[in-house]
Amino acid sequence: MNLRNFENQINDTILMRGFDYYKSGNIISLEYENHEWVAEVEGSYDYTVTVKLTDSDDITNTCCNCPYDMGIYCKHQAAVFYALKKDKQRNKTEKKPNNNKFGEVVNKLDKQTLVKIILDITNGNSRIRDELLLIYGDKEDSKHSSRKIIRASINQFKRYDYIDYDNAWQATKGVETVMRMVDAKIAIDDIETAVTICIVILEEMMEWAEYLSDYCDVVYEIVDNTIEQIRETIESAEIDEESNAIFEIVYKHAMSDIYDDGLSWRVDLLSAIVPLCSIKANRDKVEQYITFQMDADNDLNVYEYEYRALQELQYSILLMYENDSAAEEYLQQHLDNPEFRRIATENAMLEKKYERVEQLCLEGERSCTDYGFILAV
Repeated sequence: MNLRNFENQINDTILMRGFDYYKSGNIISLEYENHEWVAEVEGSYDYTVTVKLTDSDDITNTCCNCPYDMGIYCKHQAAVFYALKKDKQRNKTEKKPNNNKFGEVVNKLDKQTLVKIILDITNGNSRIRDELLLIYGDKEDSKHSSRKIIRASINQFKRYDYIDYDNAWQATKGVETVMRMVDAKIAIDDIETAVTICIVILEEMMEWAEYLSDYCDVVYEIVDNTIEQIRETIESAEIDEESNAIFEIVYKHAMSDIYDDGLSWRVDLLSAIVPLCSIKANRDKVEQYITFQMDADNDLNVYEYEYRALQELQYSILLMYENDSAAEEYLQQHLDNPEFRRIATENAMLEKKYERVEQLCLEGERSCTDYGFILAV
């Protein structure tokens, strides 16, 4: 569909209502950002319409977050199509204001005028308001706004409590926006807020998985990337008085019931806060969880790969907070874990204990009969 002929492919009633919206000035804003057009359209509520165009004006993707589901296109989209068709300045470089001139004008305005302008703009545009709160608000503002941004993006594509797989990645645009703010918070050393926002992403993604039926790879990738972001953020941060608060935030989230069926993610989160376990009380919490999960008498039916992940978590704690002999003893006691056998083999190679290398490899080969490979060095 092209801007020149979209009227041929949309219901006449929708076209008529969309044209009325366009002529009546219901399009509050129309901006080019992140390689697509984004419009705010005023109706019974304010709705967001996005449109992607090629250089030849082919409409490659478009959506609206209104609840209309009786056809492919709604009146809000039709209104925006008319606006784009009539706009002779569609090229994004022409749409951008003269930044120097704009800066000059803004610099001349006093604080009271600037505040009024911002309030007027955000009064009719909840998306801009939420993003400003996410960037400049305190931790609670950022937490609340990030959740709203993510949900608005998801709801834009949700129909009858279901998101079509083809639209799954489009629905993550809110996550992309929020994750950029995580980077911004890290840049100013606001680590606690950065981690808090990551937790919001995880909470929303785990809930969103319910709407994706069997197509959860989108959620899986976002969850994995977000946990890795938490890990990298904690590893790069200085350990200070804020660290215990960060530990509690992540630990509390990791122990929530949303991971009862996803133990590996819980273990990944606990692994991320190992650098914060220098406080003995924190370490005790993690180790008590490990002990409970690995207790053969608790009937928790822990999968083998989860059991091994728990072993590796315990090993990382010993490696960081105990002497080398304690970690080595634990490793040697659990060589049935392929990761531990790999480490032990590499260590023996470095020490030129080749008989031990051969022994480890042969034992590993015999213990891995369920797998289609042979460990070779």
